Amino acid sequence: MQASAGARFVRLSKLLDADVEDANGKDVGDIEDVVVNMRTGHVRYAVIDFDPGWFKDDKLVALPMGAFSASRDDDDLIVKVDQAKLADAPAFDRNRWPENDRTFANSFDRWSRDAGYGVGPTAGREDDMNRATTGTSRGVGTSPAERGASGARTQ
Repeated sequence: MQASAGARFVRLSKLLDADVEDANGKDVGDIEDVVVNMRTGHVRYAVIDFDPGWFKDDKLVALPMGAFSASRDDDDLIVKVDQAKLADAPAFDRNRWPENDRTFANSFDRWSRDAGYGVGPTAGREDDMNRATTGTSRGVGTSPAERGASGARTQ
C-alpha cells in the first residue's frame, strides 16, 4: 500500500486486492471491494474474500476499516478480528451483494458495535439507511443560513 508511517490516507486503488493477514503474518484472504456511502463520502465497509478455512461457505465478509491495521511493510492489511469472532460477521454470497439492504446494514452495524468498532448509530452517527428512507439529514448539504441558528434545516 505504500503508506508512510503515521499516514492517514491511502488510495482506494491500493486497497483493492490487498492481501489480508492474520496477527502472525499468515495470508488469510484479500480485499475484494470497498463500499462507500455516497451520501456522506465515508467508507462503509471493506469486503473480504477469506481463504478456505478462515470463513464458512465461501461467503464474502463485510468488515469496518477499523478492523484492520497496516502491516510493517505497508503492503498488506492485518485483520484485527479474532477468527472465532468472524463466525458471526455479516457475510453474503458473491453473486448477491446487499446493496441498500436495511437488514444487512442493521446486521453490520450491530456486529461492528458488539465487536467494539463502534460503527453505526450508537457511535454518534445517524443511521444512514434510516436517513435515506426518512429524508432527514441533520443539515448535511445545506448552508448555515439554511439551517438557521439552531442548526435545524429551515425552508
